Amino acid sequence: EICGINHSFMPILVEITLFDFFKLNLLTNWLFYFCWSKSKY
Repeated sequence: EICGINHSFMPILVEITLFDFFKLNLLTNWLFYFCWSKSKY
């Protein structure tokens, strides 16, 4: 039973982790681009 719960829980956890990582990466890239374009002009 514990294995069954773990099996259905893990993909959700992985999905959330990947989504959070993607969001963080996107935010970092956006901030870097914003700062770079500000210093350029």
